[in-house]
Amino acid sequence: MTASAVVSAVGDSRRFKNGAQFGAWLGRVPRQRSSGGRSVLGSITKLGQSYLCMLSIQDAKSAVTTAERRSARASKWAAELRERAG
Repeated sequence: MTASAVVSAVGDSRRFKNGAQFGAWLGRVPRQRSSGGRSVLGSITKLGQSYLCMLSIQDAKSAVTTAERRSARASKWAAELRERAG
């Protein structure tokens, strides 16, 4: 469901140079305040593609919840992270 929503919203994925640009397009970037040449990063903004963000957050929660039952390297990392972070 998420993949079809991303494909329909984005269209051509080559318009993004990297994952950071895609994240910025989604709206999941730190709020930036700058003054006098000094930049301060704040909390994550909630602007942008709210439906795609909701789907990606639900996917991530599902992946972390089921990571203990899987044997992939990323799943092991997520399970260890969950144990450390709580």
